[in-house]
Amino acid sequence: MALFGRGTHDGTENDDAARGEERDARDHAADHAADPAAAPVRRDERLAEGLGLWAERKDRRTLAEVLRRALTGQLLLDISDSEIADPSSGLQRGDRIAIAAQTDNAGRQLLMAFTENEELTRYRGRPGISLVQPTAAVLAQAARDFEGIAIDPRAEHACIVYAEEILQHFADDPEALVRATAATTTAATATAATTATAAATPTANTNAPTAERSPSDPGSGLFESLVDAPLFVPVIPERDASGAETGAARVMSAQDDQGRSFAVAGTSPAELWAWRAEAEAHRVALAQLADLVQGNGLAGLQLNPGGPGVFVPAEELRPFASTAGA
Repeated sequence: MALFGRGTHDGTENDDAARGEERDARDHAADHAADPAAAPVRRDERLAEGLGLWAERKDRRTLAEVLRRALTGQLLLDISDSEIADPSSGLQRGDRIAIAAQTDNAGRQLLMAFTENEELTRYRGRPGISLVQPTAAVLAQAARDFEGIAIDPRAEHACIVYAEEILQHFADDPEALVRATAATTTAATATAATTATAAATPTANTNAPTAERSPSDPGSGLFESLVDAPLFVPVIPERDASGAETGAARVMSAQDDQGRSFAVAGTSPAELWAWRAEAEAHRVALAQLADLVQGNGLAGLQLNPGGPGVFVPAEELRPFASTAGA
């Protein structure tokens, strides 16, 4: 998608002609606790890999791959046109932040975001001033205050995501999904876990999870993050012989090479669509997943099947079932 035009916006005047944001710097820092160009930004290798895939193949599954990899990281915003009295001292009271926006060829206003300062320089044609922000907050702002986001807009791997796509992939609230996603990634990394790549049918064999860490192990903290978090299961609508949906649907599960059947869930719709783009993502709670596993005699639950993910044995879910203690 070609981009043209650059602009910033004075938030106090609600100028819709160029959707950006400009406000008192101290207020902005209080919201996000970030200073411009304070230190070099560490390259997010997982996101870079996802964007590399996007450069080669632009489809729904790859978009989900990019977004799920991005959620728990950081992005840079271009605030080069801000009024900052002393950039070397960070944001001070009275400074004004102007966040760069750009219009695409469909006339939609996009927030500009960058994976590293080199991409900001490529975009501007000269070094600029960047503001480091959590990606979840950037995505939420792009969906709320803009009509989408352009990540590394001058790069070969440039990725445009419109507001409605952000909301679909993160169930209307990216920031609400960060904690569970980060906890799952941390638990998987801590044990060098690899995930099952489950098949699209309940009975197909898959690669088994190679590490089964009990999330209740001391220091895991996974269940504490999951117990109140929105979780999502993959659902496939049933179709008749003509291909029309019947109104019925089934929750996808999978089976490993040892014949063990297990449930599958994601910490966001993006996690599921990067695994099976054709599935619908239905929101559930941890108790419902525990009931699903216990009620169907499944071996456990695979969280975030696209990886990094965690396989939770059935016995570890039993205390969270609705019948626990009955």
